Amino acid sequence: MRILFLTIFLSVLIVFGIANSIDALTISPPLYELSGERGDVLLQKIRVLNETGRDQTYYTSMANFRAKGEGGEPNWISEPEGLASWLQIESGPINLKSGEEREITFSVNIPEKGDPGGHYAAIFFGSQPPESVTGGAAVGIGAKLGSLIVLRVAGDIRETGILKEFSINKKLFNYLPADFIIRFENTGNVHFKPKGTIDIENTIGIVSAEVSVNDIGGNVLPQSVRKFESSWKKEGVITPEGNFFQKFWTNLKNEKNNFALGRYTANLNVKYGQDSKKFQAKIAFWVFPWRLMLSAIIILAILFFGVRKGVRTYNKWIIRRSRNHES
Repeated sequence: MRILFLTIFLSVLIVFGIANSIDALTISPPLYELSGERGDVLLQKIRVLNETGRDQTYYTSMANFRAKGEGGEPNWISEPEGLASWLQIESGPINLKSGEEREITFSVNIPEKGDPGGHYAAIFFGSQPPESVTGGAAVGIGAKLGSLIVLRVAGDIRETGILKEFSINKKLFNYLPADFIIRFENTGNVHFKPKGTIDIENTIGIVSAEVSVNDIGGNVLPQSVRKFESSWKKEGVITPEGNFFQKFWTNLKNEKNNFALGRYTANLNVKYGQDSKKFQAKIAFWVFPWRLMLSAIIILAILFFGVRKGVRTYNKWIIRRSRNHES
């Protein structure tokens, strides 16, 4: 239950690389991406700010993690070895007055026999003293907040991956957005950060849009699959409500505000790893705003027949006027 509690609190706040703030405790930075060699000692600083209206006492603890699921959530694990056992930091209690900010130094002591590749842990700050649990990781009962540490140890590094999926939510749209899913599998022994674009080409091969992949800068951990989502969109879509005519009018606005027409090709171009290896793929899809097209046809038909009738009426008037002058 304690591991689940930590996962709920930290999976969103830490993994996505945003400023952590819970119970008015702020920790920065939320993520450390470090690299070193066996035997190195890496010194780092972490800032802790008490934003409550009262004095507070905090305690530190560490835990290793692996990937959980495909959304980037950490799976906290207790084990006697790993990165958590290489960390040294002031254990507490750390007393902070209201509004006080303190810079705390911690070290990463890479063993001489440390395994090359990726190692993953977090430093937590909690409101209650940590309890010792089997395996060496300290996990407390109270709410915790922390920063992730992603470490790359030099040596026999294997940066290998597979593009598991590049798909679109459907092949025929009436209007944007078009949503893409990209899934990468890490088959190596170190994390990598896939980044790139999806170039949207129209029927004649001109790039109509460029969509970013992995804006959040998320890592794919070894022996795991991670899913990323990207979207080609323009304006916000209004949810259709009411009767048939009200929904028709709403969807007509959506087609106008999020217009695209014809066959498109989405070209995925992503690089990963220190050697900038590539993932590439493509998908074809169609956008046909039939309500907008139907409305345009009706308007053009009205204009055509209206002008045609007007010309005929004008011609008849000219003929009558000419005859009246002759008589």
